[in-house]
Amino acid sequence: IVADAYSKDKTRQIAKKYYEKHPNSFHSALVLANIYDELNKKTGKESYLKEAEIEFRKRFVQFVRKNSRTDAEAANKLGIARSNFHRLCKELGLK
Repeated sequence: IVADAYSKDKTRQIAKKYYEKHPNSFHSALVLANIYDELNKKTGKESYLKEAEIEFRKRFVQFVRKNSRTDAEAANKLGIARSNFHRLCKELGLK
């Protein structure tokens, strides 16, 4: 129970910290905090915020790709060039 309370408190801190940097991204902050908490439970140790951000990006890009007919369309939805989209996918291990 104590570990659970600590985890929830840490999750709230992560969400608050992200939201302070990105005030228009309240939902993203909550999703990121939940991913952070999920990574901690999965690995059994406290993850770094950077790891959670990478996982968040990966899931977001996967979602956009799934809901696009082509990678060009996905890149357009994200507002980036196709070449940058392919580089991003490669960096995230999606290609």
